[in-house]
Amino acid sequence: MNFEISAKTELYPHQSEAVEKLLPLRVGALFMEHGTGRTRTAIELVRRRTGKFSAVIWFCPYAIKENIRAEILKHCGAIAPCWNIIGIESMSSNLAAITEALDRIDDRAFVILDQSHYIKGYRAKRSNRIVRAAARARYRLIMSGLPISQGVQDLFMQFTFLSSKILGYRSFYSFSANHLEYDRYHPQKVIRAHNLEYLSAKIAPYVYQTTRETCGELPERLYSVRRFRMKNGSIQTNPGIGNPDIVAPIGEVDERVNLVRIVRDGGSEILIVNFGVHPDTIGGSKVSAD
Repeated sequence: MNFEISAKTELYPHQSEAVEKLLPLRVGALFMEHGTGRTRTAIELVRRRTGKFSAVIWFCPYAIKENIRAEILKHCGAIAPCWNIIGIESMSSNLAAITEALDRIDDRAFVILDQSHYIKGYRAKRSNRIVRAAARARYRLIMSGLPISQGVQDLFMQFTFLSSKILGYRSFYSFSANHLEYDRYHPQKVIRAHNLEYLSAKIAPYVYQTTRETCGELPERLYSVRRFRMKNGSIQTNPGIGNPDIVAPIGEVDERVNLVRIVRDGGSEILIVNFGVHPDTIGGSKVSAD
């Protein structure tokens, strides 16, 4: 398949740094905080390898599939036929998605796992299917702004996706025997991690990590108010970008996130998050990720 991938936008210095580190490698990780341009960096890694792969299979949460398409279009100007975007959740039970992934991933494929923490569960069907499907690909890339949420155990499946040789363990049980200590009375609860220096040294050559604070100049984050007063006196939600009947937005963006933490003796901690949203989908059997 012949295709061309062009670049319509420039890289920021930290994105160029990430590309230069990972480009010589066939596997790598972009642990870049939200808003630092992970997607643009991944697109550049793909673009620089044009001619060396047969197809790009981009696994991501189903809710952001259209966002990924929009980003590719924004940065490349067109969506070449090599791009294949598949929802991670679809790999649990969607036979069509599973078949598509297996058919398109060969020994010259480039597989990207966006929000790679979605496969941290080593028992999950989708985790194991994605890891097995990607194993034969020439290039593999994981991306996340939060690779660890529960503990170092979250890293096992993500780096197994890249290569089991990185951590040096072929099973989660071997990994846990060397790095995890479990609660005596709650066998599934990890209470302590060990040999973290070993893990850090093993993954360091394959990881580019950054935060907004260390990136220098970045574009302002975009927040939106979705309720607008219209010329006819009505109030509408999402009336459309550039709608000539919009008079003004209603209200201001509330960036606060309220958090309550409950610590229990002998039990797991409970976190309750409360933040303002609007009802975007009412009725039917589906719920919008919005």
